[in-house]
Amino acid sequence: MGTDNWLEMIAEFKAEEKQEDTLPLLDDPDLQKVVLAWRRIRVEPVPPEGLPATSFASNETWYWLWEGQRNYVLDLVLCSGFPTNHISKVERLFRQAKTLRLIYPDGTISSLAARIMGELTAQRINRVRADIVVSTDKITKSTKKRQGDDEKKGEG
Repeated sequence: MGTDNWLEMIAEFKAEEKQEDTLPLLDDPDLQKVVLAWRRIRVEPVPPEGLPATSFASNETWYWLWEGQRNYVLDLVLCSGFPTNHISKVERLFRQAKTLRLIYPDGTISSLAARIMGELTAQRINRVRADIVVSTDKITKSTKKRQGDDEKKGEG
């Protein structure tokens, strides 16, 4: 099978994304790391030989699309920030991401997963910004109090 046909078949799966498949992504920071890492590693398209044994949209066809890919677990470990002794954990998360179709064999992630990751990232950035504002306010108040205390000592 040629790369163009392989990419067309992947595109058909992309057109069939299901929101419920992304639910585990919402509450699993480790799965989030693996999905984000999948976008950062260089995936070389390697279409499998022949044709799938079953019709489109079956699980067999989905896994057949992955057959030509090498094992990217070590790349995922390195890009996701997991310690190198967590290979089996990352391998499990990689299988989960594939099974839920959060990631595709062409190196992309599902559009639904991308939206969720974008929203989660924006929420985290906003929390950090809010924490910075609160910390800055505390520092400013503390500094003003010390200056006031110093002025009172100078008057006394």
